Amino acid sequence: MEAIWEDLRDNGERVSVPDWQKMLLDRRRKAVEEGREKVLDWDEVKHTLGGNTALP
Repeated sequence: MEAIWEDLRDNGERVSVPDWQKMLLDRRRKAVEEGREKVLDWDEVKHTLGGNTALP
């Protein structure tokens, strides 16, 4: 899994992203910048899920 993320990080510019996804990401980024939304790190997400992160 780590190798996949490293490849995406190193070669992300070659991945085609549709305009609608770019616009969605821009809106979400703006919401965070304006304080209307909050970015959670993985530990915070796991905590909000009650620590139950096991796959079925």
